Amino acid sequence: MSRRKEILKDAGIYSLSSYIGQFFDIFNVILLRRFLGPTNMGIWSFLQVIQNYAKHAGLGVTTATARDVPYFLQKGEKEKADQIKNLVFTYTVLAAIFVAAGVAIFAFWKQGKYSQPIFIGLFVISALIVLQRLYNLYVVLLRSYKEFAFAGLLNVASSALGLFLTLTLVWKFGLYGFFASVILNYVLMLALIFFKTPYRFSFYFNAKALAPLLSLGFAVLCSDILRTLLGSIDRIMIAKFLGFEALGHYSVALMAGNYLYSLPNMLGVIFFPHLQEVFAKRDEHSDLEKYLREPTLAIAFLIPLLIGFVWIFSNWLVPAILPQYEAGIPALKFFVLGSFFMALTHPFSNFMITVRKHWELIPVQIGCLI
Repeated sequence: MSRRKEILKDAGIYSLSSYIGQFFDIFNVILLRRFLGPTNMGIWSFLQVIQNYAKHAGLGVTTATARDVPYFLQKGEKEKADQIKNLVFTYTVLAAIFVAAGVAIFAFWKQGKYSQPIFIGLFVISALIVLQRLYNLYVVLLRSYKEFAFAGLLNVASSALGLFLTLTLVWKFGLYGFFASVILNYVLMLALIFFKTPYRFSFYFNAKALAPLLSLGFAVLCSDILRTLLGSIDRIMIAKFLGFEALGHYSVALMAGNYLYSLPNMLGVIFFPHLQEVFAKRDEHSDLEKYLREPTLAIAFLIPLLIGFVWIFSNWLVPAILPQYEAGIPALKFFVLGSFFMALTHPFSNFMITVRKHWELIPVQIGCLI
């Protein structure tokens, strides 16, 4: 099969599974907002800020699995690829456990300062830090081996399970049922991966081998922190000055933005291992030109159409489905305009990481933040 046909096949499988998963997610987020209400959704949005920053505990070295495993496999160096895979696993999991313990200790320390939902939510975030890191490692490994069919199955299974848990746990137990559902979802998905795939991690540590991975990881970490700050400073300010209810209203804007950004993210997932394989043949930047141009053009044409769809239909769709969140419509319209420009950065970020120019992402992100 030619690479173009392989990419189209992977894109078709993964896109279909992603959109099926999003179909379940749409119903899930609507039901969650109905069952929880703006205040509880605001609490969860606030807790997610902690989770978003905690995901950087591994200093970005997970990127080394996505970049170096397909690169060395293409060169025929399987032992090197396995070494990197296990080294990333060891470092990332230990770092996640350390940060999760810190969040739990903080929750005990500030027990009397926060309400019970936030106190319990901090322990939920503590567990999710470890579960999410382990799940993401497996998903990155599946993508590195271009197992997009199974990765797509995970998307559908996780989304369908999330909807089922919302209808059973969240409907009956509210916010605490939601806390239980997110943990249970990760546990069951990890069990599915473990029993249905041959991929395994083992503990391995080598300080010398870790150094170049940390160089890549730290550059990606700095870039991700700047991107996270850009993406979360609005939530922090709303929670500070307007309260959790306003942040709950604003969550409809975040929801729309996430769906729009799923398109470039999906294309990036498909193209990334192919970029590594193409680059591994000759280590020539010019070989990657068409793998950068084509997804960029696709994004540039498709995202404006989706933004227009959101602008046209949000005026009646949000009041009809989520009447409690109607106050968030103006913010939603402004928010999604930025999705076009953010989406265009995705292919270029992947290109910079592939050609080992990852440190040059930092001034770009600083410019975006300013």
